[in-house]
Amino acid sequence: MSTPEEAAFQEALSAIHAGEKQRARDLLTRLIKKNPADSRYWLWMSAVVESNREIIFCLKETLKRDPQNYTARRGLILQGELPLDPQMAIPLELQRRNWEPQYFSRQAIPGQLPGLSPLRLGLTIAGVLVLVAVIVIAVSGFNRQEVPAFLSWLQKYTPEPTRNTTVEPLIFASTSTQPATPTHQLSGTPEFALITATPTALYVNTLHPRTESYRSATLAFQRKDWNAAVNYLDQAIKEDPQPDLYYLQGEAYRNLDKVPEALQDYEQAISLNPRFAPPYLGRAQLRLQTSPSSTDAIRADLEKAIDLDANFLEAYLVLGDFEIDQQNDRPP
Repeated sequence: MSTPEEAAFQEALSAIHAGEKQRARDLLTRLIKKNPADSRYWLWMSAVVESNREIIFCLKETLKRDPQNYTARRGLILQGELPLDPQMAIPLELQRRNWEPQYFSRQAIPGQLPGLSPLRLGLTIAGVLVLVAVIVIAVSGFNRQEVPAFLSWLQKYTPEPTRNTTVEPLIFASTSTQPATPTHQLSGTPEFALITATPTALYVNTLHPRTESYRSATLAFQRKDWNAAVNYLDQAIKEDPQPDLYYLQGEAYRNLDKVPEALQDYEQAISLNPRFAPPYLGRAQLRLQTSPSSTDAIRADLEKAIDLDANFLEAYLVLGDFEIDQQNDRPP
């Protein structure tokens, strides 16, 4: 008798096979939160997430739990995250067996050898007719005036080879159809990835069970619809309070010039995860807008963000602008 957890996993697999990625993501997210040690959940999650960064993260989490997992290792090779392994290459004869019978069966027509395309058939007929013409000329002794006339007749009644402009696709199995992209190695909590679609660099994508609200919030950020972003994030926080959600809501409040609300969200994100770099940057930017004279606190937050994540480009830029402004304000 299967357990409720196994039943939920089978339901997620059924959703994947039915093309219901949204439902599969929700089910797998709940399974991962309940039992993150099961490598199967991470492997199948890599098949339903949307970005390359999410795919790579899920495959790496699979290998952490199952270092010999062939599918995860092959997926990371295809994503460019692992070097090529000749031992994992599919032999040529096996690759041909996958597509050759189907290819030739599509090409077969009555009276034609299997695999003989219309182009090859036309060229074969033309070659035979030319050979017959040469033999006839040699045997019958045509004179020079008769040869051009015969060749003209031959050209008239020789069928032109059929031009087949349709290219048969060769389909090879792969864990992903998206091109590999470089990823950032982030310190602190590993499940946060860096994107730049919003006014500030946001660390996402935590696996939130309420994905509809979260995705709607990120779309609102792209539109700079801060009020909508606050509403959607508020729904997501009620379902699954995570530090990145509070950080995003703080960013939305900061853009709405709602200082107390923004500060409260940044500090709530820090209290949930003190090693999460973005809220330190957000708090520094908020102080730059509202109390630029608190230079020590601003510098401390920016340096803390960089200390937690050495790849946090925006923190470097804000700190650089801040130091330049401080130097310009000093008397000569």
